[in-house]
Amino acid sequence: TALLFVGKAAFAGVHKSPNDHREHLSFKLSNGLSVLLISDPSADKAAAAMNIAVGSNADPETRPGLAHFLEHMLFLGTEKYPEAGAYKAFIQSHGGHLNAYTAHENTNYFFDVSADSLESSLDRFAQFFIAPLLDEKYVDRERHAVHSEYQAKIRDDYRRSASATKQVMNPANSYSHFTVGSLKTLDGDVRSDLVNFYDNYYSSNMMSLVIEGKESLPELKAMVEKMFSEIPNKHTQPIEADAPLFDTGSLPARLSIKTLKDSNSLTLTFPVDSVREQWHSKPLHYISDLVGYEGQGSLLAYLKEQGLASGLSSSTAVDLKEQAAFKVKIDLTDQGLQQQNQVIESFFSYIHKMKEDGVKAALYDEQRRLKDTQFRFAETMNPMKEASHLAAMMQRYPTENVFDAPYVMDSFNNEQIQTFLDQI
Repeated sequence: TALLFVGKAAFAGVHKSPNDHREHLSFKLSNGLSVLLISDPSADKAAAAMNIAVGSNADPETRPGLAHFLEHMLFLGTEKYPEAGAYKAFIQSHGGHLNAYTAHENTNYFFDVSADSLESSLDRFAQFFIAPLLDEKYVDRERHAVHSEYQAKIRDDYRRSASATKQVMNPANSYSHFTVGSLKTLDGDVRSDLVNFYDNYYSSNMMSLVIEGKESLPELKAMVEKMFSEIPNKHTQPIEADAPLFDTGSLPARLSIKTLKDSNSLTLTFPVDSVREQWHSKPLHYISDLVGYEGQGSLLAYLKEQGLASGLSSSTAVDLKEQAAFKVKIDLTDQGLQQQNQVIESFFSYIHKMKEDGVKAALYDEQRRLKDTQFRFAETMNPMKEASHLAAMMQRYPTENVFDAPYVMDSFNNEQIQTFLDQI
């Protein structure tokens, strides 16, 4: 009876780690805004994050980088707090930090502040999503700021490789597009496009809010109802992309990239079905775990013995609602660089062996137990990082599963895993 009670206590409402002793509450406001509250009376920092379920996937073809540009502009004054630097100055003067990011499918705004300053900070933050000025007089300044961000990353090998890879993707899929923005893509009357973008997509039903504070859950809920209920619900529909990541007939393709730093690597990327709905079963995790295994009999061990590679990693490289891509990155020796075809053949031989050996329920169960342990002893993030992460996870998973979804592996499906092996 005691064990059963502990289990129910840990998983009532939001599924949290048994080691997380904070109180949680999830609900929706009348305007459709999804909210998750975390009450921690011992906290010395408070934090909040707002995630909008739209990102660079909504950039007009004529305006690459518009979503990112809007993210910049939201910080520069609202009707209630019109001074451009007021929000930043307030947060910093109350022991806090602030930032935001624009990704393919979402845009995420977040801050932390001393625990006593949460309510007044939220009042300023909420206005981003109610009545921003998007003031014309700051447009040119922020275009240059975005351009500087773009220029700063031009010599980053990771960004360069990602950009080069997009060149061989299907141009009809927005994932292949330029997303940062530059003076060239944001020229002309960009403000009217900015206002249209905000009006079309910044809708309460597209938003998820996470707040962490020392106040009680009823107190936090009262703050949210008071400050965020005014966000208009425009009943915006999420963007659906039906174009494949790669054009039919364009694969296999070989892409050679000259890096600025002295590094040799071989990356194999395979478009596969979406895994977004398979978070309970995680078929690609099962495969990735085997491909990335480094012990005796592993692919890496073999490549090392042959003097061809020094390291290997595998992961879900693209994880979109409609499709995904599985990626294997192999760090090559000089000999491996000369014998790339042998490395590639070795990889496919390993996949063939995985198929011949069959999917093993016992191995899946071992992975599940490891995930359970990782969740039980998961390290707590700092409040701002956690709020930002959870707000983004609310777009992807049921709110009650935002903590445990990355760790769940409770639906072994042999055929499903075989299907992904076939696709690879």
